[in-house]
Amino acid sequence: MSLVKREMAEYEGKQRAAVDLLVKSGFLETCESHDEITYTVGGDEEVTEAYKLGNIQWNGGLKDVFKDRREMTDIIKATSEDSDYGEDGCNICRGLMSRD
Repeated sequence: MSLVKREMAEYEGKQRAAVDLLVKSGFLETCESHDEITYTVGGDEEVTEAYKLGNIQWNGGLKDVFKDRREMTDIIKATSEDSDYGEDGCNICRGLMSRD
């Protein structure tokens, strides 16, 4: 595997861990009908909760994912600000409901 591909895979793993923490904190939610759709439902309090959950889980495996706690919080913050997670629910479900 090339260095670039390895770094991309490593970053994707870190981002998946951040998304998991943001879901557990209540900042992000996954559509019950469409597992591939994740959207924003929370605010700053839930992002802070994700930081706390990350610190609690640090010795349980997150220290093997992230270089240090600072990197973890930076990636949680960047992921929470990612425009890929819309704030208005699942686009697929909304489209289906508007047809009815």
